[in-house]
Formats: sequence, C-alpha cells, structure tokens
Amino acid sequence: MRATEFRLIREGLGLTGGWLSSHLEVNPRTIDRWEAGDTAIPEFAARALRDLEQRARDEVAARVDALEHWGVQEVSIHETPGSMPARWQRAVAFRVRQEVGDVLIVTGP
Repeated sequence: MRATEFRLIREGLGLTGGWLSSHLEVNPRTIDRWEAGDTAIPEFAARALRDLEQRARDEVAARVDALEHWGVQEVSIHETPGSMPARWQRAVAFRVRQEVGDVLIVTGP
C-alpha cells in the first residue's frame, strides 16, 4: 500500500493518526512517517487498515438495511468505551446518508 492511499483511507474513515497509532500499537510519529512516504508501510498495518475499511462497509450496509427494511428513521452516533470513535461513526453516518438520502443523524444513546 502506498502512503497516499494509506492516508486517504485513514482520513476517509474519520480516524486520526493518533487513534490509529494506538490501535496498531505504534508510535504516532510512525504513522506520520508512513503517510509521508519516509518509511514503507508494513503489511500488518496495511491489512489492519483494510480490515477497518471493511468494518466501515459492513456497518454502512447494516445501517442501510435497518433503514430500508426495519423502518428505522435515524442513524445514531454514540461514543462509548470500546466503541469506534465518534469521527469514525460520523463518517459511517455520512456514507449511509449518501446511500439512502435524507436521514436524521442524531447523537446520544
């Protein structure tokens, strides 16, 4: 995976470099070096980012399904310990809105 692709995916998922460094258990400067192209991105990091991208796709699909089949009228964003960060949830909510049109996006439980 190239540096530009890595950064684009991370940003598109709404993830900060700090969150990703914690998730991957690497120094935050390591993420900076990968994204600047100063250091090659190891396969474990590229695979982990692809897994997060797939997780977002699955979440979007599940929420679209709930909206279309179960009559759910809103997408909620609620950050709790152990959940994905609110920025990631907002990115998912935006993708859902793109797929189904006007949908209410709410915060909180």
